[in-house]
Amino acid sequence: MNSEKYLTLDLVRALGTGLAHLDKFIARERHSTIPVNHIEEYFALGRWARDLREARRSLPPSVVEELQARPEWSWKPRSRQKRQDYVDRYDDGLLALLGYVEIHGTANVSQGTMHDGVNLGRWVKNRRDQFLWGQLTGEQISQLESLPEWTWNAQDARFEKGVDLMIVYALRHGTTAISQTHREGEFPLGRWVYTRRREYAQGTLREDRILRLQSIPGWNW
Repeated sequence: MNSEKYLTLDLVRALGTGLAHLDKFIARERHSTIPVNHIEEYFALGRWARDLREARRSLPPSVVEELQARPEWSWKPRSRQKRQDYVDRYDDGLLALLGYVEIHGTANVSQGTMHDGVNLGRWVKNRRDQFLWGQLTGEQISQLESLPEWTWNAQDARFEKGVDLMIVYALRHGTTAISQTHREGEFPLGRWVYTRRREYAQGTLREDRILRLQSIPGWNW
């Protein structure tokens, strides 16, 4: 049996698991264009979908029918198609994010943040991914970058949130000494501070972050 037949056999064997995860993805995202590196509950759904598309001519007819029974399934990536429903989802998410900004004054949302029925944490992550893939229009990029505290890098956003919370903590307590278990709301500030100090001691903390931390009143290493 050649390598192509082995690949097809593996895909068919994983069909039940793959379809279950595909259905979850479609129910959530309302399309089947899955990034190749996407993991759905520890299942490499992106690679599985890509391999299915590439092996289309070798798949048993029953498998092809099973996939095509899903209206959202496509044998071509969405980037090759014009999809009005994608535009609609973008607009719905942007409106929800604008509503969140009006209340909280920031577009820096955490994972799982919900507003007006929209999972903003997931929506923002998807927009950042699309920015990296070059899939956002110039107008969409300008819209997002005009929002307060918007960033394309989630790690930078979390770092800035930690600094802001630590400034409030330092002003409130008059010190930057903090227990590792201390939390500000859902943010593990004590653990965050411990990690930054450890990175500094190991010489792995970026220079711009060192300067940013040293701007906190009373900061010490």
